[in-house]
Amino acid sequence: MGFKAKNTIQKELPKVLDSKDNLNLKEIGFLLSTIKNSTFEGKDVELVFTLVLKLQNQYTKIANDV
Repeated sequence: MGFKAKNTIQKELPKVLDSKDNLNLKEIGFLLSTIKNSTFEGKDVELVFTLVLKLQNQYTKIANDV
């Protein structure tokens, strides 16, 4: 005796970039340093904050893997 699914839900997998498109530790560090030394308007602060958070997470992950 078995079960047969009539309605299945399939999630779309996130697209993964080719390794040539991934940023390395030096590139992420450069971007973070450039952002640090920049000035942003109030309307852009939330977007910049989110971007920096993602970059910091990637930087930390890569630094811990090395």
